[in-house]
Amino acid sequence: MRQLERMLSGASVVAFLDCEGTQWSHEIIEIGAVKAVLNPDCTFKKVFKGFRVYVKAKQPVGPFVTKLTGISDSLLEKKGVRYARSLEMLRKYLGADYPHCRFLTYGKQDGEMFIASGENNLDASIIESRSIAHRCLDFESFLNRFVPGKDGNPLSQKKALEVFGLAELGTAHDALDDAINLSRLFEAFVKRKDIVLEQYMHLLCSNKRGAPAPVKKVIAQLLEQGQASLEDLRRYAAEDIK
Repeated sequence: MRQLERMLSGASVVAFLDCEGTQWSHEIIEIGAVKAVLNPDCTFKKVFKGFRVYVKAKQPVGPFVTKLTGISDSLLEKKGVRYARSLEMLRKYLGADYPHCRFLTYGKQDGEMFIASGENNLDASIIESRSIAHRCLDFESFLNRFVPGKDGNPLSQKKALEVFGLAELGTAHDALDDAINLSRLFEAFVKRKDIVLEQYMHLLCSNKRGAPAPVKKVIAQLLEQGQASLEDLRRYAAEDIK
């Protein structure tokens, strides 16, 4: 898909990325990533084993986040590393591809969390944190242009997977599991053009978007009957201006 290729800006290496963050300061407490090499048509050439690291935060995790993710302050004390160290580990995981790698996320919050962590951890490079945030591409917003949820709002990642006939794997709000599921969603979007087209056709004739009513009626007729003509469009247009 040309629009997907444009979003990736020619990148041949991507990392599907998910972060969990603290309740109030939005610092990163867990990073999950899956590196993939793409073919020119955006299909997978190679997918690497996933990466996970727990990250110590300056501020408390917060009870809501602990309940949601199972990550507590005590767990981070035992298993977490400093934020600066987590960046080193991410660089090592991505290897020589790190400088030009694009990070695919589901939503904008992951990139924002890198900036929050950079600002709260002065031993880490804020420039590097901002660079990662700048290279984050929001696949949720991209998908919503073709496969929207109710009233045009973005689908949750779980619901988006279900559109493509896929069940969510692993545990929700586990950073690595979410990154793996995002890679599966991306692959389904690229491969199942039939589903994307069906969803997009329904979107085009939805009253929630700005296409003129006659155009929506023609598309609806195409969906129902399999054919429509210029005369059908003319008839619908005439009805619209009565």
